[in-house]
Amino acid sequence: MIEENVNIHGRFQFELKQVFPFSRRNRRYDAYNVDTYLFLPASLHTNEDTYPREIFYRNLKTYIRLRTPTYSLTELAENLDPVQRLQESMHLLSREVANPRFQANYDYQLKLFCLIMKRSLRLAVAELAAGGGADEQRVALFCRRVKTITAAFRELDGRYEGFDRQGSSGQLFRLADEFISCRVELYSCKLLAGESGVQLSAGAAGRLSALIEAETGYRRKRGYPSQAEVGTNNESFLYRQAMLKKTVSNVLYLETRKQQAGILVRHILLGVAAGMAMLFATGVAFYWQNKYGALSFPLFLALVLGYILKDRMKDFLQVYFSRTLRHLFWDRKRTVFHSGGRRIGRLREHMGFVEQKALPPAIRTIRQASRPSASYGAFDEEVLCYRKQVRLASRRFRRVAKRYVTEGMLDITRLNIERFLHSMDAPRKTVYLLAQGACRPEKGDRVYHINMVQHYYNDEEESFRHFRIVLNRRGIKRIEPVAGPTA
Repeated sequence: MIEENVNIHGRFQFELKQVFPFSRRNRRYDAYNVDTYLFLPASLHTNEDTYPREIFYRNLKTYIRLRTPTYSLTELAENLDPVQRLQESMHLLSREVANPRFQANYDYQLKLFCLIMKRSLRLAVAELAAGGGADEQRVALFCRRVKTITAAFRELDGRYEGFDRQGSSGQLFRLADEFISCRVELYSCKLLAGESGVQLSAGAAGRLSALIEAETGYRRKRGYPSQAEVGTNNESFLYRQAMLKKTVSNVLYLETRKQQAGILVRHILLGVAAGMAMLFATGVAFYWQNKYGALSFPLFLALVLGYILKDRMKDFLQVYFSRTLRHLFWDRKRTVFHSGGRRIGRLREHMGFVEQKALPPAIRTIRQASRPSASYGAFDEEVLCYRKQVRLASRRFRRVAKRYVTEGMLDITRLNIERFLHSMDAPRKTVYLLAQGACRPEKGDRVYHINMVQHYYNDEEESFRHFRIVLNRRGIKRIEPVAGPTA
């Protein structure tokens, strides 16, 4: 089933990451549907008049890429399969430097190894955190595996005489080396700082400190610019980190081509509207000409009146057909291609506001169950519905996956919520407290709740998830899952 993660991405954006798996069965296509309902407080004055779909899609950013292949740190250290693939690509490139196919394969294997290493480190830290503690033995094993992998990778530098170390290929290798070193340092620092909830013994902390110092010293020795400094804003360091991340991440991003859905039918119906209006005006002209003659004042009035009504009828019918089409067709369609130009999927999107009485019963039940008793009937909500349908060419992808080894497609959606903040009250309010016989003013946070209910379904199963977005005029404060009925 679909895997999903919700995160805050800056003060004014939240991010949805959804993994659509490729079926391992012998099916030609797999289809997934995701309906997202945002329950907006009426006091935000966000409805179809103030928040049309053009603005919604302007505030919506979407990225599509293949999911990073999963290797545990143990698997990566023991078999070193991605390193061996990279070694083979470097060997081929060293024999024929000008071959564009060998160059492309080298770029792919190098960047993919960086992403695999990054994911393996994150999974290893999560595994340590799941145990609630990390003794010196477990941390020592973590450090030993990291050193094994990085040593095997760095040993490739300078192994092949024909490899162009001073050209673009060598520069890319150094950027990848810098990226890996920074990621090892980052996840080790998170462990040491206790951000992952891991309790460290003194010996474990010492081993992590040694690993961090070794990576920092390695980058300094190699002349890599990624050096954070105490007492500065580290602007250059953070910019460098973002540049390295973009450099290695683009290998898994997929090309998408957007188009509006139902364009042909839309133009046909608009033409029908124009034809019906013209038919009315022509009928009026024929009728009055037959009754009063070709040159008469009544015919003149009839032609003027017919033209006016024809023009209004045309506009009315076009608006009517356009609104009808909004419910019958998707707003946008995106076709997904991998770097070889082969189509591997299609995404269709639709956004609109839904009346409470038109909500599916399961969605209404989930929302009512989480509503505080004090708010029952006290206020209204506007319901924004964003629907997404994903169709994956699973059989076709299996042929592509001979090179792109992955478990599915990752859809990253970011929604900017600044338009929701315009009608909010001040973020801080005065609260009066009785203390020692006197009232004392205190400042409190004024927040709003946007409830988000997501419905995932395909032809075999379905599931629901409920989140509460807590925000004020300064932006998003937190996003919390809401427990309750699943249907």
